[in-house]
Amino acid sequence: MGISAIAELLVIISGGLDSLCSLHTLILSHNQLITTKLLSEAPAIQVLDVAHNHLPLLDGVGRLPLLQSLDARDNNLLSVSTNSSRLLYT
Repeated sequence: MGISAIAELLVIISGGLDSLCSLHTLILSHNQLITTKLLSEAPAIQVLDVAHNHLPLLDGVGRLPLLQSLDARDNNLLSVSTNSSRLLYT
């Protein structure tokens, strides 16, 4: 990803992910992420890839009602829990 694309992404995110209301797939693997809290602001996400980051928790992921696929491999997860009856497998 070039510098201009990164700058554009930072502008979008600083405005909040709620402006991305039609976002269905989000691939954030290999980015040294430490939080996923803002993801709950993009409720249309169906596919989420946060593999190979530094995430201790999956904050906000449980509030993605349309989520069908989650890849959270190779993180620093302390625990994984769900507040719903559905379980996610990849």
